[in-house]
Amino acid sequence: MNGYCTGCGRTSDEIFDWIILTDEQKQAILASPREDTKKD
Repeated sequence: MNGYCTGCGRTSDEIFDWIILTDEQKQAILASPREDTKKD
């Protein structure tokens, strides 16, 4: 396990905190590249 969801590529913190995040915080997460799409 690498700490990222294999389905959405998000961290467990992002997933668990989603319900309490502000709209601005959610937009920032959605705008950031998913882990599975990052290039090294």
